[in-house]
Amino acid sequence: MLKEVAVERYRFTCAGCGHTWSADYDVQHVEDGHGLTWEYYSLNGIPVPSPTARGTLSCPRCGATWIHFRLLAVRTVPLVEPADGQADPDRPRQRLDAERQEARRQAPLLSGEQLVFGESVPGVPTVEQ
Repeated sequence: MLKEVAVERYRFTCAGCGHTWSADYDVQHVEDGHGLTWEYYSLNGIPVPSPTARGTLSCPRCGATWIHFRLLAVRTVPLVEPADGQADPDRPRQRLDAERQEARRQAPLLSGEQLVFGESVPGVPTVEQ
C-alpha cells in the first residue's frame, strides 16, 4: 500500500576532490503485506538506488565513490486517496481530457539534478546557499 510520496533534496560532496552538487529525488514509501515499509527512489523518472546507499553514487567530476550526503529538504505530495481509502469530496479536482493529457506527454522533463555554488548549465537550475 502506498503510504507517502515525496521529493527529497540531497547535497553531495565528493571526499576525493571536494566537488559539491545536489539533486531532487522522487521517493515513494510503500508498505508490504508484512508491515514493512520500503523506499523506492527515482531521479528524472528513472528508478535508482537510494542516494544514501553506500557506493551507489560517483562524483561527476573525478569519479570517486566516497560521497558525503546531506538531506536538505523534503516536500511531501498529498495523496488523493488517504491510507483509509476515503477520498476528500471537497478537494479540488479536474478531469484529465485528451488534449491536456497530450500536452503533458509533450512537456519537457523537469530535471531533478541541480548544480550548486555558481556553476551553470542552460536549463539546469542553480541553488545558491
